Amino acid sequence: MIIHPQANVEINDSQPLEEDAPGSAPFDMEKKIQELKEMGFEKANAKRNGAPIIDLRKIAGHFKIPKGQVKEDLLKAIFKRLENNEILRTLNAPSTPAAGNTSNVENPAYRKDFNTVPRIINLLLARSSELINIEKIASRSQLQQGEVYGNNPLFKIVATQFNNPTHNSGGLAGHHEVFDEKEIDPEKISTVGKITAEQVYKYYREVVQLYKKAYQNYMSSGFHERRDFWLFCNNRTDLLYLHIAIEATHNEQVLEFMSSGAVIEGGGVDTRRVDSDR
Repeated sequence: MIIHPQANVEINDSQPLEEDAPGSAPFDMEKKIQELKEMGFEKANAKRNGAPIIDLRKIAGHFKIPKGQVKEDLLKAIFKRLENNEILRTLNAPSTPAAGNTSNVENPAYRKDFNTVPRIINLLLARSSELINIEKIASRSQLQQGEVYGNNPLFKIVATQFNNPTHNSGGLAGHHEVFDEKEIDPEKISTVGKITAEQVYKYYREVVQLYKKAYQNYMSSGFHERRDFWLFCNNRTDLLYLHIAIEATHNEQVLEFMSSGAVIEGGGVDTRRVDSDR
């Protein structure tokens, strides 16, 4: 079932949408999506010979994307969803051993370093609208599919981007002498192992929970506008980096969400223990 964006009523996916002409051939969703991917964004958005808006609305409905948007915004939303699906498909694909190698060699565990959390913070804040909703009480479908916390698609996508040495996370979010001393560089990836979605979530939760306390002490000091936040970080570079990265977003919602320790809507808080393995 989906919700029609204008009438706000449920319609059955198996029934023709309002754009279908009587007696028209069934809409081949898989074929149309493939055609759109081959066409590409620019060609699909062209006024002449571009993708028909009727087809785009049906594809948007398939992905549960709001259909009441102008063509360009609709295409952006669809292509973003297609990109995310491709990342997840690659992430979940079974690995194929190299030719002639039949041994079951285990991948080494990821080794965390000073650049790990800054890179994770960059990648998560690049998707801040998704991030600030991640802690809300999960829907029934998310629970059924296990798409909560470490299994949420957001953390899987970030893990894939993190492990890609060619993916630029945006560099330093800001400057501080501590970053120079520690030689912090979010684009330097540990050469030992690959980070997992569960680890991304774990490191994120740890730094946010610690940031809540540090930020409260910072604000209650009475001199926070003139004092260096580093004084409240207990020598944790990742806390300082998170603070500077949040300020760089100029987004009050992100600051409120992070400084609250990621409170779950409805009054609950994720109180699961986080290990400090910095």
